Formats: sequence, structure tokens, C-alpha cells
Amino acid sequence: MRAWVHVVVICGCGAVSAPKSDAPGGGDGPKSNLANGTSCSAATECTSGNCECKDAACASKVCSATTCACQYTSSGTSCDGDVAAGTKDGTSSCGTGTCDGTGVCGTPLLWFKFDEPAGASTVANSGSWPGQVSAFAGTLGVPGQVGTALQLSAMTDGVGIDDPGDGSLDGFTAWTAEAWLKFSTLPVDGYATIVKKNNAYICRVVEAAGCPSCYYDQSIVFSPGQLTTSPQLSTAPTTPGITSRACTPPARWRCTGTARS
Repeated sequence: MRAWVHVVVICGCGAVSAPKSDAPGGGDGPKSNLANGTSCSAATECTSGNCECKDAACASKVCSATTCACQYTSSGTSCDGDVAAGTKDGTSSCGTGTCDGTGVCGTPLLWFKFDEPAGASTVANSGSWPGQVSAFAGTLGVPGQVGTALQLSAMTDGVGIDDPGDGSLDGFTAWTAEAWLKFSTLPVDGYATIVKKNNAYICRVVEAAGCPSCYYDQSIVFSPGQLTTSPQLSTAPTTPGITSRACTPPARWRCTGTARS
């Protein structure tokens, strides 16, 4: 099995119209003299050079005396609080990403880009979790969906992390796992695991029962107190119905789950 895992950035761009100038005689041109606290749509309109969210949902923006990265300002004089999780702030401080609701950019706990050179003996986590990879096997440096990827050719290939004693990879109210995968052989009457934490959660690609070559992404949450050999599972495909996907081209798979009860 070959696995490609990357983070995908999707940009939707629309038409942008420059506002009319306030200069005598009118004309079309960008404003650049709006005072702090005045409604704006772009930083170039503001004397301060800052066009920030006016509320937590960033439904509108105002010129601001200061840059409020992942925060909002109701008056344009100071930052008043954090914008809501999943909101793209006025400064685009997170680039193509969004804020996480705590005043900073949303970053995955585990984010493996697999951009290490061929022959590397381990992989780096670009996410916010501070722990270390404890086991690694596979071939790095192969062509991927974006840059290079990790090729898994044996049952023992993969990335392993020891269970942290502080529970920092468990006990979520919700979780999401995504991966770009390119299979040389799809699982028949079974599944291929993307990520798994024993007795906690699994994200995997499954062939649907009674539908050969029909596959879907499946999240599973283990109920507490159940044995690994006989767990009580709650399962929920994250896409409506069953999706048929071929071996090529590579496909993006996504699982979501809720807290264990």
C-alpha cells in the first residue's frame, strides 16, 4: 500500500472592486484616508493601514489603530476579544487558514508533511503537539500530491507515537483526521487504517459490505471500559452514503468524531 498524506489548501478568489475616491472631482481609486473606527473592506483604505474584524464573527470590519491578529476591535482603538473558531480574521494572520477561537491560528495537533529527504530515519511533526515520534518505517522522498510523500510497502510500515501520559492525544470533545492516500492495492473485504489510538479512536478507509470496490472513510470511537478484543463501537461515515474511489488518482479522505461517552 502506498500512502500520501498532505494538508490541502483551497483558495476561492472572487472579483474585487476598488471603492471610489474621496478626492475632489470623484473618480475611481482606492481610499486611504479612513479614520480608526470607520467601516472598511481593505487595509489600504485605512490611514493606520489596519482593517480589522469588528465582532467575533468578523461580519464587518473597521479601521484600527493596532493589528488584532485573530481578535476583533469594536472601536478601532484596541483589541477587545478573540474571533470565533473557524473565522478568517481581518489581517489574514493565519494565511489561508482560520483562527482557533483562542486568539491564535488553528494548527493540527499532528501534522506530518512527509517532506523529509529520501533516506531520512524519522519524520517531523509540524503540528502543535510537543511529543516525539517513537517509531518509523517506510520510504521517504517519493513523489506526492504536494511535494514528496511517505510510501508504505509493508504491514510494519508507518509512524508510531507512544501514548502520552498527560492524555494530550485523547479526551477530545471532537476530532478530525485527514489524509491524501494513493493505494496501489485497495483493501478487499476489509479496511486500511489512516490513524489509530488504541482504545480511543480510528480513522480508516473501508470497503462497504455487499458492494465490491465501494469505499468510504469511517470514524470509530471506542466506548470507555471495553476491552480491545471486544469493543463497543459507534461508527459513522463522514460522507453521505458510499463513495466509490479508484486506486488512481490519489484521493483525500476525512474522518470526524465526537467525544467518548
